[in-house]
Amino acid sequence: MNLEIDMGNTRFKWRLKDNKKTIVGGSVANKDIHEAANFNEMFVAIGQNQPLKIGVASVLNKHSDCLDAWCQKKWNLMPHYLKVSANDLGVTNAYIDVEQMGVDRWLAMLAAHSEVGSQACLIVDCGSACTVDMILADGAHLGGYIVPGLQLMKNSLFRDTDRVKLDDVSYDSDLSPGKTTQQAVSAGLWVMQLGLVNLALERLLDGGASDHCIFFTGGNGEHLLSLFRQQVLVSSNNELVSRLAFRSDLVFDGISLLLESH
Repeated sequence: MNLEIDMGNTRFKWRLKDNKKTIVGGSVANKDIHEAANFNEMFVAIGQNQPLKIGVASVLNKHSDCLDAWCQKKWNLMPHYLKVSANDLGVTNAYIDVEQMGVDRWLAMLAAHSEVGSQACLIVDCGSACTVDMILADGAHLGGYIVPGLQLMKNSLFRDTDRVKLDDVSYDSDLSPGKTTQQAVSAGLWVMQLGLVNLALERLLDGGASDHCIFFTGGNGEHLLSLFRQQVLVSSNNELVSRLAFRSDLVFDGISLLLESH
């Protein structure tokens, strides 16, 4: 039984897993974590269950001291903070300096490659940032792209312009050119992210991929997948449709793989 923790840019997420079964899990917004006591909800939910290992994927170091203290007090265990490496579980990292890569991206890549086996894959993570990584069938990472996520793009647009002001963007599926500011902004932001996915897919194919999967993950991943699937249907490229999937727990699945293998 292992405790897996994903300390992302905006949320602290966790799950307790026994073999392939999730026992319990939860999440809290980072802005709501002020003191060590905020971890109490997680420990109460876990109850008397005793994890053998604690694996942490952290893009922030802000709460690590508090978490370490609680885990030592509760179970006399030190969390293991997972690191990005040059090569692991059949994936070869393209980064010149692997320490520059966020561990969440690396874990998602490991999980995706493990699932697809001998297929190439594209991993699209639509969270605070939108990241796209390309992996060939032999596990060679071709590199990736990082752009602001939907909320960051919206905030930047609204903050730095005087005439583009509205409450929120739409999550409908209409990507037609807007005839109102609401429509233009909503469609435009999604079109930008779709354009990134399409470019990355071209690069993957240019790199030699002939049979591939595309995994979407992150808070906006499911909606972007639906838009991408709609685009695929419109273009009659039905070969891709069966190879599209949303995976909400790619980072957790990467944690599981590393805890099991090391």
